[in-house]
Amino acid sequence: MSVSASRLAWFCLALVCGCGESGDPFTLTVSANGAAGSPVRLAGAAVAVDRADGSRSEGITGSDGSVTFEHVNGAGPFAFTVAAAGYVAISDLGLTQGGAWSTTLSPFGTDPTWVDLTGVVQGKKDVDQGLVISATVPSSGFNGLGPEYSLRMTPAPASLVVCELTYGPAPTTMVGQTTTFVQWAQFPVNPAATLLLDLALPGSVDPALSGEVGESLMPMTGEGSLIVPAAMKGSTGFVDVSDVPSSGAAFLGAASSVELGPDNVNLAFSAEYVLPNQQDELMTTYELDRGDARSYVANSGPPGGNIEFLDPPLLASPQSLYGTLPVQGDFGTFSEIVNIERDDESVVWRLFNQDASNNPSCRMPRLPSSIDPRVILGTGRVSATPEICNADPTTGRCAQWADGTPADLLAQ
Repeated sequence: MSVSASRLAWFCLALVCGCGESGDPFTLTVSANGAAGSPVRLAGAAVAVDRADGSRSEGITGSDGSVTFEHVNGAGPFAFTVAAAGYVAISDLGLTQGGAWSTTLSPFGTDPTWVDLTGVVQGKKDVDQGLVISATVPSSGFNGLGPEYSLRMTPAPASLVVCELTYGPAPTTMVGQTTTFVQWAQFPVNPAATLLLDLALPGSVDPALSGEVGESLMPMTGEGSLIVPAAMKGSTGFVDVSDVPSSGAAFLGAASSVELGPDNVNLAFSAEYVLPNQQDELMTTYELDRGDARSYVANSGPPGGNIEFLDPPLLASPQSLYGTLPVQGDFGTFSEIVNIERDDESVVWRLFNQDASNNPSCRMPRLPSSIDPRVILGTGRVSATPEICNADPTTGRCAQWADGTPADLLAQ
């Protein structure tokens, strides 16, 4: 079962068009996520514009994070690609309007402004049971036996949420599993004052425990069904509960059981969760896994209800690097994204196809010539994962999304 907060995919369609009248000039303003998540203008980002007639123009963002190109849409739809060392590259394909656009780049991996918090967890009910530790601010989380733990987190006062748990088979069917949540606790932490924090779980009678004593959290429960689409029949199901202030990083609950329902297709689930800060907005992510294909739903609030999923798109493997990606799927009004990953499974490039309803196939552009491709793609395996996204019009985050099986990309 997945209990890592990193499995909560909080994808965001970050491109915002400030278009007025349609016109030939095109200005792109590039920002990057800075400290505390606030965007800052990014100078020195490489940008390439590919026009429908096959011509390409390139530029570098100035001190204001902007670069302008002329005559981008006279021959038909155009595309742009933006890349900078240390950030996930972005390509937006099939655009028809010029004007003012903006995009925000995300850094590879963990934000470099985060700090390391370490310590020892004392007072487990059973030394063989697992621990999941996360923070109520963006953090990397810890999942293991302990007693030593470490995580990276935003340098801001927060609570650590600690869960002791163990796993087992489904109670009544051969498909599924159970999770027993042994105890939940929270601990105040201020990384500005300490980066070493030993934790003593509440309820222990061991007088030798010397760590910060936690506050017990009372769990709540919810239940419902995961409605399995035909393409995902035979899937394994997961439920993960987090919150908005932590950007999905806090581990606040999961399925206590997932098993086949009476129809032997859909999955019935029960879940347990906690709410360390009563004012925080919970977010529950539901997941179906079938091989390397996955489908997700993210809903505001605690777990429960009948959850419907999207069918993952298809992309045969292998494909040519910088060639046409013949994605198959019924996108309709939904968005198509292709995530490019390198061999360490990091997403390093995202392609957004604005014409997916008419043509889900898209051509992977080349990176701007001022960027060494190895800086973005690495030197090992490169793969493309097609994704369908039903984006929330208010937040831009995907309320439903599904990832197809990755396809290897081979250099031509």
